[in-house]
Amino acid sequence: ENLDPERTHSLALDNTLDIVALGFDPKLTEIMIDTDRSGLLYPQAVKIAKKITFSTVKATFGFDLSANIGMIFYTSMQAVPAMIESVRNGKNIPCLIPYGIDQDPHFRIARDVLPRLGYLKPASIMSIFIPPLSGIDGKMSSSDPNNAIFVTDSEAVVRKRSINMLSPAEGHRSRSTANSAEIRT
Repeated sequence: ENLDPERTHSLALDNTLDIVALGFDPKLTEIMIDTDRSGLLYPQAVKIAKKITFSTVKATFGFDLSANIGMIFYTSMQAVPAMIESVRNGKNIPCLIPYGIDQDPHFRIARDVLPRLGYLKPASIMSIFIPPLSGIDGKMSSSDPNNAIFVTDSEAVVRKRSINMLSPAEGHRSRSTANSAEIRT
């Protein structure tokens, strides 16, 4: 999607509220929005970028010569949180990175590159996408508010969206397909 920076920042702040609503203690949880913390993250991303070749990024993501520099550099920014506590503390600190399956290529590269900079490989927990309310194809996304249930939604909104999801009307999932959803770990 082509989201403008203001919309992207707004979605990031909304996601932060969702994380807090799930019970993460704000005193024990640091959430970094790259654009807000660029002074901290960018110098480390530059160090990481020096260890990632264009050939690696091209092969991993299928980029061609029309790929913009931001797309190529993005993996370097994604990798920084995996080692930032080690930088802050001046010693290696193990890191666990939870991420969606779409971010896996970035962290595979990070696991290869960070040891070459003297840092530990990050451990990771990868999650699959939750299907959208409209069916089983695609993913639930905050960019389409009618296709998702948010932790901040009222009970009435959750009830309405849940009922619509289970109704076979308008091509939505049926109860049988909703009940046979596969859970992967």
